[in-house]
Amino acid sequence: MSTMLRHHRLLLAASFLICLVMTVAALVWASDPVRFAAKMMRLAPADRWVDYAWQSDTRLIVSRWRPGRCYLTQVETTKDGAELPLKRLNDRLAGQMRIPLALKVSPDGAWLLWADGDGRRAWRYVAALDGSRLSRWPIRLSDVPVSPETNHAWLPNGLTWGELRHGTNSSLLLLRGVEVSNQPQTIPVLVPNTGPGNASERPNALLGFLADGRALIKGWSVMYAGQANTLPLYEVPSRGARQMVRTHLLRAPEQVWPAEVVLSPRRDRLAWTFWNLRTGMMTIQVSRADGSAMKTLGAIKVGGLPSAASRPVPAQPRLLRWTPDGKSVSFLYKDALYLVRVP
Repeated sequence: MSTMLRHHRLLLAASFLICLVMTVAALVWASDPVRFAAKMMRLAPADRWVDYAWQSDTRLIVSRWRPGRCYLTQVETTKDGAELPLKRLNDRLAGQMRIPLALKVSPDGAWLLWADGDGRRAWRYVAALDGSRLSRWPIRLSDVPVSPETNHAWLPNGLTWGELRHGTNSSLLLLRGVEVSNQPQTIPVLVPNTGPGNASERPNALLGFLADGRALIKGWSVMYAGQANTLPLYEVPSRGARQMVRTHLLRAPEQVWPAEVVLSPRRDRLAWTFWNLRTGMMTIQVSRADGSAMKTLGAIKVGGLPSAASRPVPAQPRLLRWTPDGKSVSFLYKDALYLVRVP
């Protein structure tokens, strides 16, 4: 009898333990709205990642802000975020660094391209990651389409980078080598008008360069009366100005706006975040480089635009990036770095 009683008590204890574990798991699951991605790293409360870029499958280059200073560092994702500051590069940038943005690591992982500024002045920087061969070029804020940090990218050879600027009568692609040169190669960017009327349109952001060297440029997302939200993508030759510009038009429902769009390392796919201002859902999607074959990876409820200027914009996924192998995308949400596999 005592043996049966003992077994009965053990079964009750095991059942209670299982129920407790399932309850805790359910609470954790319910508290994390990102259910389609794996949480890679949790960020410390005092940290702020201004930007980051993948250097390898396990290493990030991070522009990190902590109270009183901003610096560049390497972060190992397989070692719980262990970091190794880029000391030589930070030392060379002493007194110059403000808020490094749009970090772009070269295809070979040896060079870093970024923008920095203080709201009144801005520069583009290129440096070897060992801190050598640092160069910078001033940015005229009146020349950039939207903001200086969204308009530079590496060409496939890894030794040349390009930026998008607005000239007096047209937009321009400027191509520079990693070594300082007196004059960059300048290519006019003449994109066709995609909306009603005959007014010429100006591109919005340089997304990157395709495998054949053509620049992929995003136009303005515009909604005309009675039409869906229209987003043009342009393929612009970077060799010779007389070649045809290819135009791709994406249609999105009303009140759906692209927050971020990123070209993959293989240069054949795009990752997107779309914000539905009506439902408050933000979706992460992937497509071909021309915007076709769009697939949804997941969605997060973030809320709509604040109804009053005093209310903060809701927390939302940001800094969408491709991993170097082109098989996953990562993003920051609240206090963590997430990774989601791309089928």
